[in-house]
Amino acid sequence: NAAGRSSDTVFYSSVDDVIRKNTAAGLKTSLGLNNVNNTGATTAATADKIVLRDSSGDIFASNLTIDDYLIHDGDTDTKVGFPSTDTFAVNTAGSERLRVDLSGKVGIGTGSPSHALNVTATSGDAAVHIQAQGNGGDSILYFNGASANQRKCAIISSNVAPSSYCKQDLHFCMETTSDTSDVDITDSKMVLTNAGNVGIGTNNPIGKLDVRGAIIAVSYTHLRAHETRGNLV
Repeated sequence: NAAGRSSDTVFYSSVDDVIRKNTAAGLKTSLGLNNVNNTGATTAATADKIVLRDSSGDIFASNLTIDDYLIHDGDTDTKVGFPSTDTFAVNTAGSERLRVDLSGKVGIGTGSPSHALNVTATSGDAAVHIQAQGNGGDSILYFNGASANQRKCAIISSNVAPSSYCKQDLHFCMETTSDTSDVDITDSKMVLTNAGNVGIGTNNPIGKLDVRGAIIAVSYTHLRAHETRGNLV
């Protein structure tokens, strides 16, 4: 018993291949180095191994230091780890799927991400899917400057009147007030509807191009009048 250590804490072996901790409060099963399961029987999965676990099978530690990878037992081509200094990677089926490099860039499908998020297809098209919950949900891609509290521009896939199959309209939105309020669907400046109509100044275009407001044209080849709303300069 070293100076300052509890005199009523002892370590002992109650059965073969088990080290247990005993305190004044009684036996503590939260500490064990063993190669047996909780019933005391050696299993093929734990034979010839050092297993750390409590009675529920969990491992608890403030820090865990490993060399390169944590590998899934029985599935050795699935692992997470550190292939190089300041780099984290996730591998499945023997291939690297995700990497965070030392500069904080995230690569999906690439080990050398060129931007904050770099998605690369192993073959064919590279697709990113932003999915809302239910027919009435919005899928939003925000753009902002240095302050995270000033998201003034966004592309929003939204269906104000939800319909089946998520047939949504695509809104290009900009919030123009000088404050920290976020852009939302009410700030739509241009919309491309599911029917293929483009609206500028309106969210409900009635033709292929519906502009509500003044139009300035430097030149035009042909203009066929159908319906006029506002001024054509």
